[in-house]
Amino acid sequence: MGSDGEYETIRCIYSEDYVSIAETISELWQSENLKEIEAKNKRIAELEAGFTSFGNYLLSDRRKQLFQESYDQAIQDGQNPVPVDEAMKGVWHSDIENWKAEIDNEK
Repeated sequence: MGSDGEYETIRCIYSEDYVSIAETISELWQSENLKEIEAKNKRIAELEAGFTSFGNYLLSDRRKQLFQESYDQAIQDGQNPVPVDEAMKGVWHSDIENWKAEIDNEK
């Protein structure tokens, strides 16, 4: 086994290395690149949440209800509308607008 002096020298070298590694990690986390990556990851998570929310809206009973109301009104107005089940097979601009309105109402 080594002497206490050798042990102290090795301990100091490792301590300095650990401090250097910790400082390097700290510097990396504070760098602009990582901040940009964090911002992009946050934006991706927001987009994924939005897509999921919109997908849930497309499958919702509320959407079917709106199509049914629109269909009933068109019949009353003497029009020949597309059947509700057929209309629900597509994604329409009105779906996006209705989904956005629901989000605004939840706030």
